[in-house]
Amino acid sequence: MGGILIAINPNSDIKFLEHIEIDKGRAQLIKVKWKNVMTLTIVNIYLHCGETQSIILERNKLIKKIRNHPKIRKEKNLIIGGDWNCIRHASDSNNPLRPLKSKDALDDLEDSLKLHDHVYYGEQENTNNFTRTSKGLTSTYMARIDRILISISLTTHISYISREEAGLESDHDGLIIELNNKTDYPKKAQWYFNNELLSNPNFIHDFTTAWKKDTATLSWGACKAWIRKFSIDWIAENKNKSMTIAENKKKLQFMKLKASKDTSRNDRRDNTIQILKEKINTLQLQNKKRNMKTTHI
Repeated sequence: MGGILIAINPNSDIKFLEHIEIDKGRAQLIKVKWKNVMTLTIVNIYLHCGETQSIILERNKLIKKIRNHPKIRKEKNLIIGGDWNCIRHASDSNNPLRPLKSKDALDDLEDSLKLHDHVYYGEQENTNNFTRTSKGLTSTYMARIDRILISISLTTHISYISREEAGLESDHDGLIIELNNKTDYPKKAQWYFNNELLSNPNFIHDFTTAWKKDTATLSWGACKAWIRKFSIDWIAENKNKSMTIAENKKKLQFMKLKASKDTSRNDRRDNTIQILKEKINTLQLQNKKRNMKTTHI
């Protein structure tokens, strides 16, 4: 009976959430929070070794058990790795007689859980990816029975997968997989030049003038720092200018609107005065005529 172990570096950006033993000594699951941005479910397996009918049956039964485990089926970010003790493709071994009795079970596992095999040979053998070597009296056979399967949705996060030779410590080589995510930036914020500035004639003029004046004796490293500072300062200065122009335009529009309202108000006032003048003139004329009639009588 073999054993399996999942170890977590206490100094890593991984927070342990849950552990489940799927099959004692054969398969276990842990759920972790990675960098506080992503939840990963990691399954470590050690399948039955051998090619007798009973062993193949037990191995395929465990593969099916892993595939149908409710905790595994609902996970989106899944990594399953370990010693599978069986192959899925003929090219996974240089032994032409190596049986494929677990191929169907492995196909169902990878397809139903949408997993990606970290290496697929196609029609060409690649001995650099074999993880176990069996030496006999007359022949040496190699096979890729240690594998890492990863959710297809996680493949964009793979930095690399490599094989670590075990030497004399084991008859199995180890596999190392490194993932990254969008938070893996340097601690110091990076600055990127705004390429749109190159289409601004004012920037080109100001930049070339200052460049000829300030950078003649600077090293390239100092020149890069100068470019960064000049660009940031220029954007800030011209942003303020743009804001000032915009503000002045708004004020001008307000003044025009106010003047227009004032003009309209003045026009209405003048029109009222004119009407009052006309009414006064009419009343005066009427009074004059009335007085003339009274005098005549």
